[in-house]
Amino acid sequence: MFHAGKKTVRIVIAGILVLLSLACLGIFLFTAIDRRSLADELGKATELLQSGKNQEALTAACEILKEDSSNEAALRVVAAASEAEHNYQINALAWRRIAELNPLDHDARYKIAYAESESLNFEAVVRLLEKADALSDPEKLELVRAWMELGRISDADKLLSEIDRDRVSSDIILLLEAVHHEIEQKNDLAKEKLSRLLGVGTRDSVRFSAFMHLAAVVGKNGGTEYLKRGAELYRTAGTAILASVLIGSGGYKSAIEWIEKLKQEEHSIGIEVLYGEALLADHQIKKLAQLSENVPGGTRRAVELKYYLTALIEFEAKDYAAVLRTLSLASGFNGRKTYEYIRFISKIRTGAPATEILDAAGRLNLGAPTEANRQASEQIAVGLMEAAAGAWGKKRFGEAASLADCAVKFAPKSLKVRNFQLIAMERANYSRRAQLEAARQILALDGGNVPALQLQTVDAIENNDVELARKNLKALLQKDPNMIFALLASARLDEQAGKRKEATETFEKLLASHPDDRRVIELFFNFFGRAYGLEQGLNTARRLQKSTHANQRFVGFVAEGMILRKNKKYKEAAAALLEAIRLEPGHPVSYLELAGIDSDRGNFAAAGKVLSSALTANPQSNVLRRALAFVLASADKNVEADQLYRLVRQALPDDPDVLINHSEVLAALGKREEALQAALRARGIAPGNASVIECYGMREFESGNYPVAVSVLGNLHYKNPGNQRVSGILILAYQKDIAAKLASGELEQARKSVQNYRRDFPSDPEAKKLEAKVAEALKNVP
Repeated sequence: MFHAGKKTVRIVIAGILVLLSLACLGIFLFTAIDRRSLADELGKATELLQSGKNQEALTAACEILKEDSSNEAALRVVAAASEAEHNYQINALAWRRIAELNPLDHDARYKIAYAESESLNFEAVVRLLEKADALSDPEKLELVRAWMELGRISDADKLLSEIDRDRVSSDIILLLEAVHHEIEQKNDLAKEKLSRLLGVGTRDSVRFSAFMHLAAVVGKNGGTEYLKRGAELYRTAGTAILASVLIGSGGYKSAIEWIEKLKQEEHSIGIEVLYGEALLADHQIKKLAQLSENVPGGTRRAVELKYYLTALIEFEAKDYAAVLRTLSLASGFNGRKTYEYIRFISKIRTGAPATEILDAAGRLNLGAPTEANRQASEQIAVGLMEAAAGAWGKKRFGEAASLADCAVKFAPKSLKVRNFQLIAMERANYSRRAQLEAARQILALDGGNVPALQLQTVDAIENNDVELARKNLKALLQKDPNMIFALLASARLDEQAGKRKEATETFEKLLASHPDDRRVIELFFNFFGRAYGLEQGLNTARRLQKSTHANQRFVGFVAEGMILRKNKKYKEAAAALLEAIRLEPGHPVSYLELAGIDSDRGNFAAAGKVLSSALTANPQSNVLRRALAFVLASADKNVEADQLYRLVRQALPDDPDVLINHSEVLAALGKREEALQAALRARGIAPGNASVIECYGMREFESGNYPVAVSVLGNLHYKNPGNQRVSGILILAYQKDIAAKLASGELEQARKSVQNYRRDFPSDPEAKKLEAKVAEALKNVP
């Protein structure tokens, strides 16, 4: 069951006091006594007060007020007697009436504030003093106290700095200092000051707060004992806070005992709310039903309480639709943790939309990490995962991912929740960066988590982070020496490092051990065309053609076509590929290679026809779409290529190759801003990829951002000075950047830029000319 925990005591105090709604009770009306003159009655009341018979004095003064409600002398007896009896609710009422009758009594406002503070009615203190003029130092201190108890610490600090501390009691100042230590988690200092306050403090309300804060500072090791001592000072408020903390820590039975003891003496709606929640948590439904039946009517708050208790009973009976209907009638309790929890669970059980479930989850604030709250968190996460699984089953992957994201907040250490989140993020096309962050958090909990390691490894390979990729692959292969992903990635790294023999052995081993695995076959093609020479390639291909496995025979003919195409033996290559198509007419790789033969010869129209035919047979193939888009772009059919790339990006929003190819097409169409955004997205996904960096630098140049283009392309040129395309654009970027700086009079920046230009291209004659031009301009500077 879900219940409120102890967050910080000042928040607990404020929350419980609002719940209790400790409204002043009004002046008591007592049974009439023999009639005497009001003067005699006032004299009697005064004598009783002076002799210390405070209750009798209070009774006598109230009898006078029945006859004369404006009798200020009687009101002052009530004020004095109620203060002596620590009945500050009556005391506050008396001083409010005195202030109405005698506006010139300058002490009345302070007396009201003091009484409300001693009643723990801090909101009333704020209402009275916050906007009042010319506060005295004691009044300012009462406002400091109220703000502090309501959590407005910065306001309290600011006002405290304006007070002459020599003219006020030190109790509240000491309490505020202790609260600061508590906030800063300096518990030893907080405990020392709070303990000292109990020894020197004279005000019950300040001592009560000290007990509450000590309970928070001490925590499990004796905190409950301080709460019990606080309950001895303030029966209703203290018991309510104690019960709330007990419920939050799972001590439902103890909370019920304390509340039942209090209910023998007095009742309040706030106590009934806590009682109902404790009974639900302890599954004492019979008592809960009796409590609901005995709620007195007559006030809106009481009617709402009856609805709320009914909703608790319906929740235990698993009538979730009824719970939602009933809670709408008990809306005065929304914001309470139990209210929001049963609303949240009921939304899930009744199949509410994901947006409503997420809204309900967002209203849950668990507070401190108590055992009860930990269990509640797990239950909330389970509920969210149920809803996420339902969304997944309906192929609403975005909703599933959002619900899983929310579940992670409640169960951050649950690998089951986090693994589902990672899968859902991938299906919902979350950004690569978001997926990698989710993977990083999973690996912090489980360094050997396979899906997270695989995702991180793919990104490491794309960004040339060989050290991280090798480290992850070692961990994966320790888990499973035959893991296809790890072996393929290892072969890829070997190939990139020039270790073709090792890479070839790995691929052939995989193909032999997984003859029917389509993933191995498709990745084998990518490797085959890059790594195999003519003789070795043909030997391998023809050996595969004799296999008893249909997939391997298909692989053999495609491989032969690939190796022959690579060696410009186009006629033989086409024959092998056509045989592959006969064996496996639905696989796109044969068509891609066949179209590649035409592309190699510069016949893009023929290549387009091959791919268009294949795409007609496989209309959802993104591999064919991106290949056809590339061919169309090569033939300057950029409008058609743009349309295809947009379809591909819907399915593969984080593929850096797709993004940079589409960026080139968009640039050719004059859509510079969109082209730049595609390049920026690719850069965010694969910031270490050279092709991505080149594309981004080109787009910045085309957009006129010459300093950025110089920076990006300059770094790329430094690493690979042989890239003629990069060198050519970098030279132009330098020239335009220097010209712009000269035109705007930024001569020092122009000088630095031309120095870099000369450094990168020392033999370029244009660089020498610009250097002279900048030098001449600098001569003319005074």
